[in-house]
Order: sequence, then structure tokens, then C-alpha cells
Amino acid sequence: MNPAPKSRTALPAGIRLGPVYLRVRQLDRMLEFYSGLLDLFPSRAPVGTGGSSPGTAGAPSAAAAGPTRAAGDAGAAVWLAAAPGDPPLLCLEEASDAPPRPPRTTGLYHVALRYPRRADLARAFLRLREARWPFQGFADHGVSEAIYLADPEGNGLELYADRPRERWPRRTGGVAMYTAPLDLDGLVAAGRAAPSSVATQPPPGGTRSSGDPAGGGAAPGSGGRAPVGGSADPAAGGEAPAAEAVGPVVGHIHLQVSRLETAEAFYCGVLGFEVTQRDFPGALFVAAGGYHHHLGFNVWAGEDVPPPPRGAAGLAGLTIRLPGDADLQAVLDRARAAGASTDPSPRGWVMHDPDGNPVFLTV
Repeated sequence: MNPAPKSRTALPAGIRLGPVYLRVRQLDRMLEFYSGLLDLFPSRAPVGTGGSSPGTAGAPSAAAAGPTRAAGDAGAAVWLAAAPGDPPLLCLEEASDAPPRPPRTTGLYHVALRYPRRADLARAFLRLREARWPFQGFADHGVSEAIYLADPEGNGLELYADRPRERWPRRTGGVAMYTAPLDLDGLVAAGRAAPSSVATQPPPGGTRSSGDPAGGGAAPGSGGRAPVGGSADPAAGGEAPAAEAVGPVVGHIHLQVSRLETAEAFYCGVLGFEVTQRDFPGALFVAAGGYHHHLGFNVWAGEDVPPPPRGAAGLAGLTIRLPGDADLQAVLDRARAAGASTDPSPRGWVMHDPDGNPVFLTV
């Protein structure tokens, strides 16, 4: 791919992220976490992805990927959505012999799930705390409130809720995200005061009430991670009204990269994201439609770190969903003009970023 200048055409505001594809070693264990603790709904067939045939601007639908096997079988794949029939947020692909991803390599830093209201984020925290799941940090980023943890195989996760857009801290040319201690007591109080707006389901092999977990108080919260946050709906900007709240979405995807400059050239110069903040040490944040960020990049593991071994556990691809065929065609035309390879696949038009991560484009 040829070096690309800043794109003259920005991505439209209506982009969505997901599904994010994760290669996992123990699918059943991962489902116990994502379905049993995070209340995501599993499906053994792709759901709600949309798309069109590769002969048009749109990429083929994920439904063209073919049947999947049941959890526990070699090569099983399970899609996870916020509610039955919703577009998938994650796809867990079982590869029991996948080597673990070494820490000082490129790949996933975390997937961020944005909750529609502060109260829904609080309830997710309370479920995890009741299960004694370990947390990695808590932070107030000005634009959002965030909780950090990892799934059973070490994939980083952020759970967060946005503040209203008019309250985001700003500077000339972008937002001014920061990291400060999270008011965890206030977050928990918000969760106990409001009815749930997120669908719940029994965990595999058991049942669970949809109400708040037992127990009171809050774990001590403190800042301690890089600025983060994001939304699959840039127009939302804050807490959704209860009638509109439908569960979490993929808010943003944060990648560990080898070079910030090459990541910016691809994701901004070719795909059309715009930089929203570049003054945090070792990190870069980009977005579409004036959102605080849809993608984050960092070189905290060091510059020029190598990619993980081929077929390693962890990130197996990310999806950017465009509002319509014309928007998708514009990105494909821009990519081809920059010399990037664009190939049809059952998951969308696939490109590879400078660190080799598959990026699927669809509608």
C-alpha cells in the first residue's frame, strides 16, 4: 500500500463497529463469562449483520459464512449480541491449539462495550463484583465513565457509559479526554435508583434474577489507564432515554500497534477517520462524525513490536459497518486509489491494516 495523505473525504457519522472476531482456546469457558456475566446472547449462526453480495458495493452478508458447529466442537464459532436478533457485537471462534499471544506484540488492547445509561453500566459492574471477577481499573475520562477488566483468556475489555456530548471537555480541534478517579459510589447509586433497560438471560446451566445483585457498598475506584471510551452511535452523545436503551454496543476498539504514524495513514488517510486527540503520550484517538473516538492506538509495548504468531489467540478481525452502499463504495474506491488490497469475503470486504489485522467493511 502506498503512503496516503490525510483523506479528503471523512467517514459518515452513522458508522457502526462490530462484530469483533476473537480467536479463543476454550469456547465454553468464554461463553460462561460473556453470556453468564455480561448478559450477551449467544447464537450459533450469524445474526443481523446485513450486507449484500460482493457484486455490488456492499460486502456479502455474514450469513454466507455457512453453518457453525456447537460449542465444544473443534472450530466452533458463536456470535454474541445484546439481545436476540440484534447485530452481533463479538464472534468467538474456537481454536483449541492456538498459541497464546505474547504481550509485546501488536493486536487487541481492548474492546469497549458502551452501555446506553450510567445505571446499566453500574448493574454490569455489580454483577461482576458479585461473581468476584477481578477488575483492572476504574476511570473518569471526562467524556465517559469506564471500568476495565479482562476476559478469561486475557482479552482486554472496557465497559463504559458516555456523558452527554455537551458536557465533553474540549480543546481546539478535538476533545480533551483525561484519566481521573471514577466516582464508583455514585455509579453504584445510579444503578440502584433506576430500572434496568438491558435485556438479561440465564447463564449457561443456571438461572439469574434480572434485578440488582445482593450486597451493598462499592469497591474503591481510582484512575490508572489511558483515556478511552467510544460509541457505535456517534449521534447518541450521552445517556439514552430508557425507551431507547437496548443494551451495549461496540463503542470502540483499541489496538496495540507498531507505529502510530502508519496506523494514522491507514485508518485516517485511507479509511477516512479523523484524529480527535493526539496529545496523550504514546497514543492516538480517531473517530467519525465528531465522536470522541471509535478507534484508539498505542505503542505502550514499544515501537516496532512484531505481530503475534500466525493463528495466535486474540484478535482475528474487526468490522466497520457503513450506513449504505454508496458510503462503502467511496471507502473502497479510496482504498484502491491508495494501492490497498480489497477482497470480498463472507464477513465483508476485507483489508489488512499495517500490522496485519483484518478489517472487514460492510453495510
